[in-house]
Amino acid sequence: MIYQSLSQDPFINLALEQQLFEAGTSNALFLYQNNSSVIIGRAQNPWVECDVHFLKTQNIPLARRQSGGGTVFHDLGNLNFTFFCEKANYNKEQNLALIIKALATLNINVDMNTRHDLILNDKKISGSAFRETKTHAFHHGTLLIDSNLDLLRQSLKAPEYDIKSKGVASVKSSVINIKDVYAHANIPEIIKAISNAFEPEPQIKKLTINNLNPEILALYQSDTWRFERTLPFSETIDHVDGSISELQVESGIITEIKSDNNELLQWLQQPYAHFYHKRALCKQA
Repeated sequence: MIYQSLSQDPFINLALEQQLFEAGTSNALFLYQNNSSVIIGRAQNPWVECDVHFLKTQNIPLARRQSGGGTVFHDLGNLNFTFFCEKANYNKEQNLALIIKALATLNINVDMNTRHDLILNDKKISGSAFRETKTHAFHHGTLLIDSNLDLLRQSLKAPEYDIKSKGVASVKSSVINIKDVYAHANIPEIIKAISNAFEPEPQIKKLTINNLNPEILALYQSDTWRFERTLPFSETIDHVDGSISELQVESGIITEIKSDNNELLQWLQQPYAHFYHKRALCKQA
């Protein structure tokens, strides 16, 4: 079975993916596209991985997914795929081989590396992430076809704050669009090619928000999941007068401040996100 989302909302699509997985979906493929958004891995720190303030000013949503792996940028020039299977049949290389085979039918030739990335002209066009339970697994990934790479780089360039985090850091890679090399590439044809490679006579079920459990959607949209889910971290701040302050942050809240700076002390027990945005606004003023 092939599922395709008619929504371009990252929270809806992550929630649909989660609902399919929890239902024990297997031998299935889920295809979807998101509007401009940044998606971080389950164990990542958003303030280390991207420019959270820039995202806010540009109305670009930040979402956290259930799988591990690194931070990615999505937009309508990117196609997302998820393979669902029983754990006994879990084969990452086989899934990517299917994508490679599908692209080859369109005279688009790409390779796979040892990190399960798809590579074109020695640059990355697709990254993967994974999740497993005792009985089932999914493998999802991106496919850069005609994405806004300038906006991608701006979104994923985090400010150089001295943050020490227990979260998993992304591995930075040079990226390229398929269309930069193969001008004839287009998303509808690629969707069709992948669908045909997955099933000889594809049966595609279209999904919308009406297929979704609203409680799962609410989780993905919540600050509790997106920000407070972040593992504990610390930040060292060097002030212009030569003094140094230390912040400790747990569950997205500043729980400890070591500082002689009275202005900084007011942020104790406040959300780190508010402090982060206030600091960015002061620098822009």
